Amino acid sequence: MKKIIFVLLIFLLPASIFAQQKEFSIESFFYNEKADSDLQVDYSGKSFSTDGLKYGLTLMPMYLGYFEGSDSVHASVTNIKLWGRSYLWPNSYIYVRLQESLMKIIDSTGFYENIQDNFFFDVDMAFISMASKYGRIVFSGGRKNFSLGTGLLLDNRADGASLDIYTAYVDINAFSFYTGLMAPFNNPYNLSEYDYNDGSERIFAGGSAIANYYNHKLYFNGLYQLDYSQTNKDEKRNYDSKYISGGLTGILTGKLTYF
Repeated sequence: MKKIIFVLLIFLLPASIFAQQKEFSIESFFYNEKADSDLQVDYSGKSFSTDGLKYGLTLMPMYLGYFEGSDSVHASVTNIKLWGRSYLWPNSYIYVRLQESLMKIIDSTGFYENIQDNFFFDVDMAFISMASKYGRIVFSGGRKNFSLGTGLLLDNRADGASLDIYTAYVDINAFSFYTGLMAPFNNPYNLSEYDYNDGSERIFAGGSAIANYYNHKLYFNGLYQLDYSQTNKDEKRNYDSKYISGGLTGILTGKLTYF
């Protein structure tokens, strides 16, 4: 029997539909690497009275099909994200992004009969950010994205706060967050069955320091993790970890860099 597997991604609607967009462009219908451009902020003295409220909607539907003779399986997944951003007083703003996912399966084989239609709603992000007059000190708190270094070790959302200080010679970033308040089905820190049971209760604290000297940077990164997942007394399954790194990067000539 010939098997056919059909996958369709509807690219017409991972589009960001901005409520205040004035000019139409066909490129806006296609997904690109700037899909989270709503997070980009210009602190240059903007406030609610001058810039108001911006909001938008991102849709990403996907269809999966399987066909073998008279048997077929149809599955659809639709992700919806609604975001809003508003400047408050000068050099501050609040950002909220809600996420909703819908899954539907139609199965004639009976193999997926125990899988029910899935629907979940979650607060993807919700935080406030405040900066000093010239943006040299930035404080953010709430459910936001946290990143360290290149993002290979840490680059995900959680509930916490961060502080960034920028000077002529040293840039300092410090943060702390908790992972146990997010919905278990949409928690990016669920790495084992124990995490799924109690919602991945972990505390992270860390930061970085970068010394700038012309075209050269000396950097240090640190991260500490405490695992509060529920375990039996006779079992050691908590994952506490420490991470420290450092390095030097820069430009030697116009086409030669090092790290």
